[in-house]
Amino acid sequence: MQRQILGALEVLYYIIFGVIVAYAAWDARRKHKRRDSLRRRDDGTYVWTDFDGTERTSRTHPEKKGGEWYVDGSSGDGGGDGGD
Repeated sequence: MQRQILGALEVLYYIIFGVIVAYAAWDARRKHKRRDSLRRRDDGTYVWTDFDGTERTSRTHPEKKGGEWYVDGSSGDGGGDGGD
């Protein structure tokens, strides 16, 4: 019985790992697609298509400090990936 429980836990760990890998791949693809849509207008405004398909604009490059995609790497409130 103990072997069955250990075997079931091992399968559960593989399933959880697979879900995490699948989510990471999905998230990377959507961020890549958003990044590929980024362009700069002649007036200096940055334009991109966000995750929900809406066109977004900003005077600041979205990956620079203060931009919508900027992540500073510190823990705590703030930061994040603007469009999520």
